[in-house]
Formats: sequence, structure tokens, C-alpha cells
Amino acid sequence: MSEILHCHFDVIDWQENKIFQTEDGCSLARVEARYHYNKGIIGDSRLYMDLIYSIDGDSHFTGLEYIDAEINGKHGGLVLRHHGIHRANVASGLCELIIATGKLAGLQGTARYEASSMAVDLELTLI
Repeated sequence: MSEILHCHFDVIDWQENKIFQTEDGCSLARVEARYHYNKGIIGDSRLYMDLIYSIDGDSHFTGLEYIDAEINGKHGGLVLRHHGIHRANVASGLCELIIATGKLAGLQGTARYEASSMAVDLELTLI
């Protein structure tokens, strides 16, 4: 039986550095970010992400996030693998829960989100 967690997080810090640019205007950037979860999942996380910006302004991203998490009173670590696209000021992403530790060990799931600000709602389906 699956459970859907309606989560919310705020972007606390976002450090983005361009690491490569092509002659035709595409660029690759690396991000290190910190999030604070305050609904569904309670805790703080660190995200490491790579983005490729196309000449039309869209960016595709992929990354890993570690969350020091509490869910329903149980504490542990979660690792989410992110991928998605940022287009027209909206980031649309999918995540896969690839590691769960501590009292959260054994959890599996997927998540999705759409964000147009530094406050993000994420729907995590645990299986």
C-alpha cells in the first residue's frame, strides 16, 4: 500500500557557478543548495546539481539531495535523485528515493514538483 506525503520546502541557499560555456552559447553550471523541509518531511537538506543551459534559455538539471529527515516521528537519512527542466520560470522535476537510512530504512518512492519560487511543494509517493 502506498502513502502520499505532501511536502513543502524552502530554498535557504543557492550557489550556482558556471563551469563551461560553448561557442554557440550553451553553458554548464554546478549548484550547491540548502533546503529546509517543514511539511510531510521535517528536516534540512543539501543538494548538488548540474544544469545545462540551452541557447533558448531552458535548462535541464540532474542532481542528488541528502535530507536529514523526520517522517511521522521516525528519523533517518534520505537521498533523492533529481532530474527535470526549468522553462519559462518554472522548474518541473521528478525525483527517485534511492537511499533511506536509520528508522526510515527500507522506504522507497518517487516524487514530483513544479516550482516558480524559492518555496516548493513536493508530492512524495512512498511504496
